[in-house]
Amino acid sequence: MILSFGKILALAAHLDDIELGCAGFLSKFRRSAEIHLLTLSRERRDSRGEIQEVRDLSEAHRAVRHMGLKKSSLLVENVPTQLFDSHTQAIREILLHYNGVLQPDLVLTPSKNDIHQDHRVLCEQAEKVFKRVSLLGYEIVNSSFTFLPGLFVEISGNDMARKVAAVSCYKSQMRPSNTTGDYFSKQVIEATAVSRGVKIGVPYAEAFEVYRLVVR
Repeated sequence: MILSFGKILALAAHLDDIELGCAGFLSKFRRSAEIHLLTLSRERRDSRGEIQEVRDLSEAHRAVRHMGLKKSSLLVENVPTQLFDSHTQAIREILLHYNGVLQPDLVLTPSKNDIHQDHRVLCEQAEKVFKRVSLLGYEIVNSSFTFLPGLFVEISGNDMARKVAAVSCYKSQMRPSNTTGDYFSKQVIEATAVSRGVKIGVPYAEAFEVYRLVVR
């Protein structure tokens, strides 16, 4: 089966989600499709709304370039990280806006089975907003404990290298004070792609849950 898309919109709750989940896929289609990346948050807040961390956008800009995409393809909003479940209407309005402006025919979102509350809320709102286009859920290995892929996409060695390079840009997230950081390692990223590739008999692949596949 040969996939072809005109416009791809990759959604992320946080800077680095897209790189971890579908950077190989985006690298694969970077020349044949118009690609946009929408991240909904760059500030991590606690339950009182106090800022705990402000993410470095320069990391994301470097990652975008490593994927072979333009800096202008990255769009960033500022819904408070960890508090998406109390901002569902704002998230829906953001997605509705970009759906109207960009009119994608494929949307990539974190998995609905992801245990991170922000990832789940984003996927739920994406399902409500993007009803007429293909919708796929990508895997973030650190929090996708129940991931049920129905689509496996082969990626090349060059795509794999671009993904590793893109993820490696997020130095701030490798500090123990922020995360465990181990899932940002080259070994984990490659091992996940090899594991998915084994399922379809290729060296590397990325896997996706299929929520909606529209063929026109």
